[in-house]
Amino acid sequence: PFDLYEKILQILLELFENGIIYLDVHPKNFVIDLLSLNINVIDFDSHYINFEDKTMLKRQLYNYRKMLIFLNDILNNRVVDER
Repeated sequence: PFDLYEKILQILLELFENGIIYLDVHPKNFVIDLLSLNINVIDFDSHYINFEDKTMLKRQLYNYRKMLIFLNDILNNRVVDER
């Protein structure tokens, strides 16, 4: 049941190991094939977080939280269409 978490974390780790820190983590930026559980990452527009900018930091943390809730919903068969 945690395959999706592991795959997303592995994707983020691979990006990091290649010098990319993916900052725009939220459900709309991860395309998940529910049959194969293949995951594609989209939208690489955000380039950095200015930790002095509390509004931006809060938004990024909110996006991480939203992504975890979305994954929990998938794992518990409560998928909500975000469109």
